[in-house]
Amino acid sequence: MTKKQKKMLTRILVAALMLIGLKLIPTEAFSRLDGLLFPGAGRWLRLALYLVDYAVIGYDILRKAVKGIIK
Repeated sequence: MTKKQKKMLTRILVAALMLIGLKLIPTEAFSRLDGLLFPGAGRWLRLALYLVDYAVIGYDILRKAVKGIIK
């Protein structure tokens, strides 16, 4: 495997583990944040965690898209 392939495989594995971890967290855990912080806080946190997962796996594509938009 080349260095680039190893790097991509690592990112795929990290993203998969993050996704599995997010799926294992019960929805009620996020719902509890609504009472502690503000209404809807749990949904926003969950969305943010999924976006981080997306950014890990799609970093190259997102970077190219931003460069294309800037040009």
